[in-house]
Amino acid sequence: MKRLVVFFSILLSLCLTATVFAAAYTATFVITESNGTTYTMLGILEDSPTTWLAANGYIEADALDTRIETLAGLERPHLVADDKILTAVAIPGNSQTNLNFTTGNTDLTSMDIITGYNGYVTVSDAAAIELGDDGELNFTDLALYATGNVLSKANALLMDYNAGTNTLKVDVYKPEGWYSPTGFVDASGQWSDEAKAYDGNTATFAFDGVDASGGDAYSEWIELTIDAIQCTKVRTWSLYAVGVRETVQVEVWYEAAWHSVHNGAVNNDAWSADMNIGATKTVTALRFRQLMKAPTNANILLYEVQFYALEEVAASVSDVLAAEGEYDVDVVLDGVNMELYVGGVLQDSDTVAPVPDNANNWILMSNATPYLGAYEHSVAGTLIVQYQPQTIISGTTLPDREGAAQNGVITWGANPAGIAVVLGSLNSVSQPSPGQTLDEPYLDILPAIEVSDWYEEPDVTGTLLTNPLRPFVTIMSDATSMTEMQAWRLLGLAFVLFCTVAAAVAVRSHLLIAGIICGSSIGLMVAFTIFPLWSVVFIIGAIAAGVVAERSPSL
Repeated sequence: MKRLVVFFSILLSLCLTATVFAAAYTATFVITESNGTTYTMLGILEDSPTTWLAANGYIEADALDTRIETLAGLERPHLVADDKILTAVAIPGNSQTNLNFTTGNTDLTSMDIITGYNGYVTVSDAAAIELGDDGELNFTDLALYATGNVLSKANALLMDYNAGTNTLKVDVYKPEGWYSPTGFVDASGQWSDEAKAYDGNTATFAFDGVDASGGDAYSEWIELTIDAIQCTKVRTWSLYAVGVRETVQVEVWYEAAWHSVHNGAVNNDAWSADMNIGATKTVTALRFRQLMKAPTNANILLYEVQFYALEEVAASVSDVLAAEGEYDVDVVLDGVNMELYVGGVLQDSDTVAPVPDNANNWILMSNATPYLGAYEHSVAGTLIVQYQPQTIISGTTLPDREGAAQNGVITWGANPAGIAVVLGSLNSVSQPSPGQTLDEPYLDILPAIEVSDWYEEPDVTGTLLTNPLRPFVTIMSDATSMTEMQAWRLLGLAFVLFCTVAAAVAVRSHLLIAGIICGSSIGLMVAFTIFPLWSVVFIIGAIAAGVVAERSPSL
């Protein structure tokens, strides 16, 4: 009997020594889903008087001491704003998810960027952040769960995720609009200043001298070339004298042949009417010539030529991810290649295409990205934008840690239909050391709420949800004020105690065996997720207590 007392005394001492209370206050953060919709990961927000809490010392001014945790103590992504608390968690359909909001923890280095369902961050267009063909986009802890955009600049760049195929893709666009040629072919050698027909200046021109003294005569063809584009129409700007050189012929090259798009008069010293191709074609060239009426001897003047191209992808990189989840992602444009890195490993590369410089804003995050650890935006090797919250978000401003000029603007989302969130009473959790009394009163900061635990799930879903003993556990939790997880753990402790006492009684002179059985039963509870992982330390304590009792024959 004395050996048994020694064994349990040692085990209890080890348990008390290992217990640590870190948070100063805690409140329940309960999420219920009532529409039967399952979310693999969802950004959640709840109104909270966090500004008042910070002003009165319940949380630090920067909120870096706060956490959103599961009942087992697993930290979830979170962000604190001046009037709300946000987190991101998996939400089963028709369920209740129980979390805790805690304070007084060891300071984080930063919080996550979370905007809530249908929320996003707008970064205003600015010359300083135009990527061109030399820039870098860095995403830390990028959460990819639903189909949607990760980063976009309309008619310029799109980074999106397809949840159906687990594909992350980055496209640089050649936007829809008018494009000038990039080269020429003057097979006859009769034209002069050919490049001025596509220099973007309607005051300069290419020309060909035509002698029509012996009868009407056309100028030679001049061919203007462009990289393959999806083209629907072309236009020209030329000059002529009425009755002298009105007729213009224009042909475009597609499907391995020249096709006429215009033969007749055009606007004088102005853009011609659009010369429609009739369908979208992959076009690489246009050729032009003009008729000179007899008996004139003069120059044909061609000021400008343009192709109208539909929006298309100019460069693209992608990667099929192993599964939805959290990744570090880098997109690098180095003037030669555009490269996609996932987890620091190169996944795909394409010949770089400059990201068009337009007036559209950058849009960061969507439901495809329920949370993001940090975002960095560099141009030509210089960091321009860095988003990584290190203090309470004030209003809708996401501060740029690299400088105030490029602060993001948060458009807060809203919890989807069927999602309800209740932030419970904020209570003190100060605990006495063994043998001492509490030096702080038990404080209730926020109004108490009634939260039913009828549908409460264990923290780790799956394993315990299908356990055949769960009906007995839910009977216990439904009939008391305990949550289901508390009921599991109380019964788990009872099981460990039963196994230990039964072994100690059965093998009175070999309490090491009792210690081993105690440790094994604790390990079983950890395996079933009833006890948290750190409980394995008690296995060592149980065996150590058994060894000490075994080696004390005088007791």
